[in-house]
Amino acid sequence: MTHTQTTDFEALLHLLEVEPIDADTFAGHHPAKSWRRVFGGQFLAQAAMAAGRTVTDYERRPLHTLSAHFVRAGSLDESVSYHVERLRDERTLASRAVTAYQGEQIVAVFLAGFQAPRAGLEHQIPMPSVPAPQGLPQIAKSFARRTGLEMFTNTLMPLDIRYTDAPPWELQRQGRRPTVCRAWMRAQGTLPDDPLIHAAVLAFGSDQTPLDPIITRHGLAWGIDRVVAATLDHHLWIHRPPRMNDWILYTTESPTAAASRALVAGEFYAYDGTQIATAIQEDAVLAYRHRTAS
Repeated sequence: MTHTQTTDFEALLHLLEVEPIDADTFAGHHPAKSWRRVFGGQFLAQAAMAAGRTVTDYERRPLHTLSAHFVRAGSLDESVSYHVERLRDERTLASRAVTAYQGEQIVAVFLAGFQAPRAGLEHQIPMPSVPAPQGLPQIAKSFARRTGLEMFTNTLMPLDIRYTDAPPWELQRQGRRPTVCRAWMRAQGTLPDDPLIHAAVLAFGSDQTPLDPIITRHGLAWGIDRVVAATLDHHLWIHRPPRMNDWILYTTESPTAAASRALVAGEFYAYDGTQIATAIQEDAVLAYRHRTAS
């Protein structure tokens, strides 16, 4: 089931409005603009919203971890039913299991953890030195110069994404094979002042660019080579509350790939260099060089 919205940003806000069916069941709908199957970031964002809506004092116990195992591809022909199981509810902690159904089939399962922040040890990986986002082009502007990118142009793009280097199709044209992908991102509009929504948008964004460092290190590119990929598992840890109205740097790299699976690890940084989240994702990837970029 899909709904029509004026902009991609409005469509994102609608995706996050998971519809309560009962106290522990929520319906998630699809945007009118989609590409073949349900985007993994949509599953992550809606599961975060469903789990978070069952935590009565979310502002005191915000989401700190979300893990997903994708069982099968999600269909765009019917809505998703998110069933929340309340595993634990204590003064400072809460745990939730979320099962996503389409009809009688399970399409994904999630574990979500919530915790009240406390003072403790602090350290982080320093944010890499990269160009500021204000002088970088929006990724959407590069789509007009290429054909074969329907997986991007025909899907929801509610985030302003700006590569600090270049998108994969430009890197291939330049004959470069970087092993790290770094991109700034923020919402294309002003999000409500609800910390759960900002966490859910971060979860949505965490599935935007992880596949890029897998293919660029092999000299491959979207829209040029035949790349078949699907996310198998995704894990997100939120260290500090995200503010997705502001610029966030997402840096990803793939330390290993074998047996048609590739692992990606990424860090999120606020504009001031504070690390706010970490993500690790495993993808099934089959890739075949198709033709030379032009």
